Amino acid sequence: LADAVDDDGAPLVSAAAPSAWWGLVPETSGTEAVRRVDQPVGLSGSGVSSFERCPRAWFLDREAKASETTTTAQGFGSIVHALAEAVVVGTLPAEIGPLVAKLDTVWTLLPYDARWQADRDHVEAEAALQRFLDWHAGHGRDCVEAEVKFTVALGDDIELRGFADRIELDEEGRVVVVDLKTGKSSPTKEKLRQDPQLGIYQLAAREGAFPMASTVPGGAELIQLRDGLQSGAKVQKQDALAPDDTWADDLVTGVAGAIRAETFAARP
Repeated sequence: LADAVDDDGAPLVSAAAPSAWWGLVPETSGTEAVRRVDQPVGLSGSGVSSFERCPRAWFLDREAKASETTTTAQGFGSIVHALAEAVVVGTLPAEIGPLVAKLDTVWTLLPYDARWQADRDHVEAEAALQRFLDWHAGHGRDCVEAEVKFTVALGDDIELRGFADRIELDEEGRVVVVDLKTGKSSPTKEKLRQDPQLGIYQLAAREGAFPMASTVPGGAELIQLRDGLQSGAKVQKQDALAPDDTWADDLVTGVAGAIRAETFAARP
């Protein structure tokens, strides 16, 4: 097709020539560094998780801003998180009726393509909220704050940042960071042991990111509110970081180094 020409010698299908394919163009150096050399590399739990899955996808999504607009799944999660926070801070009672009433005031704003999809997810949102209420009432730890924004230095060249859904204290007074999840999948037990997002929460706690609580990590948890559950919430706990446990430090340092080196390999 690339060789085909018309009677005047002009290409019939110029786009077929490999020389015109952007995916085969040699890599070039950027005119500016991805991260300024005079500032620390800012990393969030979700960012490190994304980088671990695929550095190239991380770059396209977070640096080239090639991601799609907000999806209904993101909206679903944002609404459930906001209602869960309202229960903790006391602006809404820990009862399903008022939560669903509030849910109804914003549900129509989500960009569903069809009414049946919105109705189906509304049922799932109600179920997720009920699971949250049941877990919230019976899990036994003190929640000292919800939706906590944090920024804390890790060494001289890394800054950890993000939001923690819940900061709780266990019976020994240690910090347990809890992350509410509304996705349709959850990590395996093997991956949970070194889950990047939970690891970063524990590092942040260790480095004093949550002044309202201790600096001794007591572990971190994912609370699955939607993942194919037929009954209550599924709790996935990551063990507390021991003083000699460096896997989270090594992970964060490695990601920061790869960003500095601008090494963004595609990882299947």
